[in-house]
Amino acid sequence: MPQPVHPATGRGGRHRPADEGTAAAVRSWSSALARAAVLAVLVALAGMLALCLVAQAVGLRADVVVSGSMQPRIAPGDVVLTTAVTPDQLQPGQVLLFPDPADPGRSLLHRLVAFDVHGDLVTRGDANSSDDPLPVPAASVVGRAQLRVPSIGLPAYWWRTGDRGAAVLATALLAGVTVWVTRRREPELDAPRLGRHRTGPVPVPPG
Repeated sequence: MPQPVHPATGRGGRHRPADEGTAAAVRSWSSALARAAVLAVLVALAGMLALCLVAQAVGLRADVVVSGSMQPRIAPGDVVLTTAVTPDQLQPGQVLLFPDPADPGRSLLHRLVAFDVHGDLVTRGDANSSDDPLPVPAASVVGRAQLRVPSIGLPAYWWRTGDRGAAVLATALLAGVTVWVTRRREPELDAPRLGRHRTGPVPVPPG
């Protein structure tokens, strides 16, 4: 004759606390890992942002890289900190920030390759196979790259390059995960309690 199966028990009323304990442990570990991941991201972003603000406070300039012309050392979405430099301090090999001679409203971050016969700069992006087409006046150089903060500027890069959906999605995803792991835990209706179980009617407390 088949034995009755009761809620939260195995066949014949036997409990299976090992399965329940495993499920609880998995939920606990997944929640802890999610919290740790979000905390790590937030701490990293806060630290990098603080670094940029401190750098600006001591006279450095922060710019988001929006092209791949300096890859692999400098990638789109990186933030590069530059310091002011005078023409007599310029040397081949330095990575410089300067207005694009072909479009003064646009800045370029390229490497100084050499000086031409007029004393202007010959520049090139590390990922490019040829020098930039126009020489750069030494006096127009804004600064020399001193420090790269990787990937912190990706949301700004996505926004500036028109990929605003990615910027909004990344922000919403981070916010959603943060809310999910920090929300108040509610009791699970279908989660069995460990320990003693009632297999019969549960008395209703007096009103």
